[in-house]
Amino acid sequence: MAGFNPAEMATFRGADEDGDLVVMNGRLLINRSLRRWMDFYLSAVGEKSLEDIVAYMESRMRSLPAPANAEALEILGSYLSYRRDIDDYDEITARKIQGSDLASLNARMEWITQVRRLHFSDDVVAAFFADEEALDRFTLKRMALVQSGASGEELAAADEALPTTLKMKREQSGMAAQLQALRQEAGDDPVLLQTLREEQFGADAAARLALLDQTRQLWHQKLDHYQSLIDAGADEARLTAYRAENFSSAESARLDAALQVRQSQLALK
Repeated sequence: MAGFNPAEMATFRGADEDGDLVVMNGRLLINRSLRRWMDFYLSAVGEKSLEDIVAYMESRMRSLPAPANAEALEILGSYLSYRRDIDDYDEITARKIQGSDLASLNARMEWITQVRRLHFSDDVVAAFFADEEALDRFTLKRMALVQSGASGEELAAADEALPTTLKMKREQSGMAAQLQALRQEAGDDPVLLQTLREEQFGADAAARLALLDQTRQLWHQKLDHYQSLIDAGADEARLTAYRAENFSSAESARLDAALQVRQSQLALK
């Protein structure tokens, strides 16, 4: 598909595909990874039209085996309708999160939880939104405590009551947004990117992030070479030897899925 090539887009510069389309026993696996996959591509709206992005996503979904392909297309349709309802609500009421009063935020959260259940079954709501809804309820409760003049001890107790998994998600979400902002600011300048990371996170963390970049780059290089062997008609013995020499057991486990993603992207250029 000429109108949408993720590899050439600024939105996805330096980023691996987030989330995944997973099929188990012919059925689509409904989990948080599926929602991340849809959000990943929909984040490019603005750089590309929604129509082009959706056409690309639908093409990827149609390549899945039946009945997972039909299930994926149905979920995508429901998810797009859900997002339109959310956008319409915010546009009509002009009550975005920033600057809204607590009553409006509570009303918006309650409305969103109802809309989700109109668009999705209970199991899909749980898979897509359970952690988010729990974190939203916690955040609003904490805001209410702050506005009521709660003591530092009361706020600390509220923070401590948040489940560990949600604490981690809250921290990861904030850091992911910061990392993406720094990457966009640095553009194609790796030196500037490293400087910005050091200023934001410190030298040790910046060094670990640079190592992660190198690991991802090496993974893609090995993947490129392995694909070139396949394209050249290498026999199974040579492919097996290359895998054993160049890929760890964890990398080998995700190798087939990575190649499928790559082939899907190439087919749609």
